[in-house]
Amino acid sequence: MIASKFLVIRRDNIGDLVCTTPLISALRQHFPTARIDALVNSYIRPVVEHNPDLDHVYNYTKAKHRAENISVLRVYFDRIKLMWQLRRTNYEYVILANASCLPRPIHLAQQVNPKRVIGFVEPDAPGSGYIDLPVALDRANPAHECETLFKLLQPLGIKGTPPPMKVEAMPEEVARVKAQLDGLGWRAEEQIIGIHVSARQISQRWPADHFVALIKLLHQRYRAKFMLFWSPGDEQNPHHPGDDQKANAILQGAAGLP
Repeated sequence: MIASKFLVIRRDNIGDLVCTTPLISALRQHFPTARIDALVNSYIRPVVEHNPDLDHVYNYTKAKHRAENISVLRVYFDRIKLMWQLRRTNYEYVILANASCLPRPIHLAQQVNPKRVIGFVEPDAPGSGYIDLPVALDRANPAHECETLFKLLQPLGIKGTPPPMKVEAMPEEVARVKAQLDGLGWRAEEQIIGIHVSARQISQRWPADHFVALIKLLHQRYRAKFMLFWSPGDEQNPHHPGDDQKANAILQGAAGLP
């Protein structure tokens, strides 16, 4: 099977897009000369912006993610322009990279108007009739998100084990952090543990004092050093609630540790 243009649509959250990168890598491995693009929302674009397996990354802004000085009308006008641009590209395939059958990605595919659409289908799911290369979703045997999404490549003759997930950081950011760590005298052979403290769902959030206790225990047991990661911003931000206050509490509670 020969195809020259693919568009992978993924409009969810950061982790969901990371779990889509094995699918993208496998596409590139099997179609090395094809044009492979991605359509994502603006909030998660950095996850794939430097992905070497993609030729172009397109993004649109969800109304709830718009900046304060941007109107809802402008958001939808810009989206119409983007869809017209994608429609003119004449994609052979659009891949709806969701582990379910969702109406909004299907609507985006309809606007792009490719020759074929690959996606999961479920009984009575709205819009599933538009997917002309359907893959049955097996709810009875749940798998990891990467493994589930990889099944979407079956209509293209791609099977087997998904390749690893892939996130390419901005080169200038890599250089900046490396210089910062070199300045602290940190060495690659040391035990360095990354602690990520943010979670979108309230049920998945851990309190600051639990993280402090964990950091102290790991330092005592392994003499480890730590890098703290969190979603930036104020927790009251209605569009992108952040954990600046939580991170400061952890830093204060773990004061004196590396």
